[in-house]
Amino acid sequence: MLLRLSLKTVFAGLFVQPLLCLQLVLESARICAKGIHLWLGIPRSDGRVLAVYDHTESYWQASNVNMSKALRFCTYISPTHLVQASPWVKIVAFASVFGAYWLSFPWMHTVWGMPSRVFALSYIVLAALLWGLKGGLLVALVNIPVVISLLKVLGVENIAPVIAPIITLSLAAIVGRLTDLSLALEAQYVRSSQAEQALQAHQQQLEHVVQERTSELAAANQFLQREISERQRTEAALRSSEERYRHLIENINDVIYATDAQGVFTYLSPAVEAQSGYTPADLIGHGFGDYVYQEDRQRILQQFETLLAGHLEPSEYRIVTKAGAIRWIRSSSRCIYHGDQVVGVQGAYIDITEQRGLEEQLRQAHKMEALGTLAGGIAHDFNNILGIILGNTELALLNRPDGQPTRRPLEQIHQACMRAQALVRQILSFSRKTPQELQLCHLGPIVQESLALMRALIPTTIDLRLEMTATADVVLADPAQIHQVVINLVMNASQAMEYAGGVLEVSLVDLALDEMAAQRHELRPGSYVRLTVRDTGGGIAPAIMGRIFDPYFTTKEVGKGIGMGLAVVHGIVTHHGGAISAQSVLGQGTSFQVYLPVREAEPLLASPPTVSLPSGQERILFIDDEQALVSIGKEFLERLGYNVVTETSSREAFALFIRQPDRFDLVITDMTMPGMTGERLAKELRRIRPDIPIILCSGFSHHLNEEEAKAIGICAFLMKPFVLQELAETVRTVMHKQAR
Repeated sequence: MLLRLSLKTVFAGLFVQPLLCLQLVLESARICAKGIHLWLGIPRSDGRVLAVYDHTESYWQASNVNMSKALRFCTYISPTHLVQASPWVKIVAFASVFGAYWLSFPWMHTVWGMPSRVFALSYIVLAALLWGLKGGLLVALVNIPVVISLLKVLGVENIAPVIAPIITLSLAAIVGRLTDLSLALEAQYVRSSQAEQALQAHQQQLEHVVQERTSELAAANQFLQREISERQRTEAALRSSEERYRHLIENINDVIYATDAQGVFTYLSPAVEAQSGYTPADLIGHGFGDYVYQEDRQRILQQFETLLAGHLEPSEYRIVTKAGAIRWIRSSSRCIYHGDQVVGVQGAYIDITEQRGLEEQLRQAHKMEALGTLAGGIAHDFNNILGIILGNTELALLNRPDGQPTRRPLEQIHQACMRAQALVRQILSFSRKTPQELQLCHLGPIVQESLALMRALIPTTIDLRLEMTATADVVLADPAQIHQVVINLVMNASQAMEYAGGVLEVSLVDLALDEMAAQRHELRPGSYVRLTVRDTGGGIAPAIMGRIFDPYFTTKEVGKGIGMGLAVVHGIVTHHGGAISAQSVLGQGTSFQVYLPVREAEPLLASPPTVSLPSGQERILFIDDEQALVSIGKEFLERLGYNVVTETSSREAFALFIRQPDRFDLVITDMTMPGMTGERLAKELRRIRPDIPIILCSGFSHHLNEEEAKAIGICAFLMKPFVLQELAETVRTVMHKQAR
């Protein structure tokens, strides 16, 4: 078996011996090409440098495809593959080739002749290929004699011993060195290929990482874009909200403000200019206390300190406007905190001047209502007293013919009673217990009576002077309202000189206004009477002269006025078809002029009673709870020819009427009586006898309208205290209507 294997090996060596030499040449070219490639560091894809390598590579690939299985086997055991084989394979391969050569040498020498010796060098090259430089040199040393014999055959016997070692060792050294270099280069090539593969794998991994990072960056970019879009929408919404609230704050009538912890303004809305005359720029940087009215400043500063301590409470106080006017405001504030520390105050305030004026007007109305109620009660009793005096005076005058010395004093008493009657009615008019009616009246006496009432209220440091030169002073007016005009103007003038004193002049003159002068006062040309009230006080600032007739406008202190006096005067004068004007100089005083149109007719004046009075013979029931008035009423009516029955109790009078309803033709009853009022008595009497006429007497204005009065049978009214003339005319008027 071993012999058979040896023979097969020898045969294979003989068969591949010629091919081995060609393979050695090509292998050398391949090794050189690969060495250049690795030495220059040029990629494998560069075909210009590796042309030889590529050619040999293609050759071997073509050989492997075209060769038979036997040749493929020989190719497998070629030096290219044997170099990478195991040591035992290399020994067997070398031994087979070496043995095959020497066994076949005689035959090859006979067939080929001399060239067959050249093949002896093939196993030297094979040894160098298998074992590198060291193996090749060892085999070359052994085969130096073969090379010497070869050289002798070639005819170089002389130098053969010299050059044979050189050729043999050089060939072995070159091939061995190339083999070592090939192995080193192959290893380096393998490492380079592995590094290239690792680099490609790393590059692929890096590309994958880059793709992942790119995807993450794209996702992050999309998220960032959404965040930016959302932030832009949020910012747009914030700007819209800020613009909306800024528009609200800047256009609201209330003043929005903010201060620091020291009370210095840091923000004010534009509405402050309309309310105070100051622009926000005028006030920002200044303490709010600088603009508070002096009398309220200390109180408000104390409230500001309590506010900083956390006590929240609305405040009402006065401020001084840029024009010097005083306005009431109500402020609501809250603290601004930075952490636990108060850093400022913010809030809002509104102007409540008109509201305060309305409240004061309402309180004044309540006072006037209470005064009216009190005046009504007082007037009833006072009119009863006055009626007794006036009635007895008239009776005394009836018994005193003209020329007697005692008649003059009685006439003066009668005149004083008539003035007292007018004064009571004026008080009732002020308390709104009598209707306001325009009538022809002389303006001079009204001015004189008003000044007489005001004299006690004017300080003695003021010199009150009256100058009346008007000859035509008849006007169509409500005397009570003219009284109010005079009193308000005189009161304003006296308050302007309250501390320093001065001169208060009141004058009444008549004058004619031409067309130009009338146009200045928005009046018609014609005859007028002018009432002038002048003082020597401090005067009115020009900046506020245009507002002195505005309702609720005042520069006075609390308790000195509500800003309605001049507004009421202006309204009354305008209602009477007149005009009012004012002139003032600071430090010199103020003057008011009232123009009222003059009427040519003369007013009807009350005169003492005459003996020519209307009389009658009817039966009259006279009822009053005051015995003296009952006596005077009975004597008045009996002097006029009437049959009179009197009662001081309304209940007894009602009982009498029930017993004898047809006994009386007329009933005269007082309004206010204990037990049963005159109104209720009239209803009961009309229930018993619907056709009975009734006259109602009262110390103050009736509160029944015409329809209600007719429904309960009241035919006429008599205001106490009445005179004989009024009583006679009223009775006859009612009886004439009843007769029809």
